[in-house]
Amino acid sequence: MSMLHMEFQQHIEVIGRMRHENVAELRAYYFSEEVLLVYDYQNHGNLSAWLHDWTTVLRIAVGAARGIAHIHRQDKLVHGNINSSNVFLNGQKYSLVSDVGLAQLTKRRSTLRTQVYCAPEVKDTTKVSQASDVCSFGVIQLELVSGKLDKWTEVDGKVTWLVNWVQSFSHDDWIAVVIDIEILRYPDEEEAILHMLQTAMDCVATVPESRRRMPEVVKILAEISGIEPSNDLCEDAWVVQLSTESRLEDLLDDLLPTL
Repeated sequence: MSMLHMEFQQHIEVIGRMRHENVAELRAYYFSEEVLLVYDYQNHGNLSAWLHDWTTVLRIAVGAARGIAHIHRQDKLVHGNINSSNVFLNGQKYSLVSDVGLAQLTKRRSTLRTQVYCAPEVKDTTKVSQASDVCSFGVIQLELVSGKLDKWTEVDGKVTWLVNWVQSFSHDDWIAVVIDIEILRYPDEEEAILHMLQTAMDCVATVPESRRRMPEVVKILAEISGIEPSNDLCEDAWVVQLSTESRLEDLLDDLLPTL
């Protein structure tokens, strides 16, 4: 058995043990020249089919955030290729995150196909991290709030990326220009919508260290939506733990050059 195959099996065992209501359960896999992961068929479509309804948008956002946060708890596991095609809806319109770790499982340096969702620092599959996952989820949040696709082609043939488009407007223009007019039909939710948009912008920050951690995002979205935390995830405790670990890591990074 090759070292690559052994590493793959160790990785797949971690993924295979995951049980969470917002993470698609791995049913089988195939490893050879190509890597295939097998999941249950979801016939309710991915998130692009359910834009424009604020209630559903909240369910999708909270579910996907919880799923990604759970993935990150698995021994610093990274999803590596979060995009709207990897987020599906179950019968209750809650989201399921699939294709966990597929980008890393290949162990090959390759360009990610969904570059619009990639963090600025990610040039190929060897550079993905939990921080880049956060950035990718930020793009999904922008899709949900704006009702727009991740990119589109203008009449002059120019391709516009959603993140760049939103960043071109000031906060004062968000309601008039950025936010999906369909979800603005919920006037009592305007503050919550703006809060979610700001959270998305925090997630797509250019500097990885400036992005929020997924447990923080889960906590914010749960507060916005009023959806109760899932039983297996204590967000507050984990946020405190991660914040402490982050401060220690930053301190070590500052000290190491002087040692």
